[in-house]
Amino acid sequence: MTSEDVMARLAEHRALGGAPVAEHAWLCDHGTVRRLALGQIVTAKGAQATELMVVFEGHMVIRADSGAGAHKVFEWRGGDVSGVMPYSRGASPPSNTVCEAPTVMLTIARELLPEMIRECPSVTTVLVHAMVDRARQFTTNSLRDE
Repeated sequence: MTSEDVMARLAEHRALGGAPVAEHAWLCDHGTVRRLALGQIVTAKGAQATELMVVFEGHMVIRADSGAGAHKVFEWRGGDVSGVMPYSRGASPPSNTVCEAPTVMLTIARELLPEMIRECPSVTTVLVHAMVDRARQFTTNSLRDE
């Protein structure tokens, strides 16, 4: 995937498409395109995510079994963001995050997040809101399971 392709995908991305072009350029310059296969583990149970994931296409799911059979705890599709987020305390997933379809994403290494926060304030704002929404969803799922 070329830089132009990544920039085009960022411009159309549901979560990050509204960010300024300069911030898309920073993500493009500092990110790595990853392609994952059906069934591939993205983040293993108990392991912390090591990168921010800007999902362009595909489907990733966390399933958990709290005694009544496995059910979907959370899922991400093209247009979503996942993985480590700015200001996150770095919680670990309750089970493996697995690709349920071939997935293409742009990843940003955890070590680059402080620079991203400085250089990409609009992207950072979107990601913080996504992190809060994700925490709320995990809490809701946990309460439902109880």
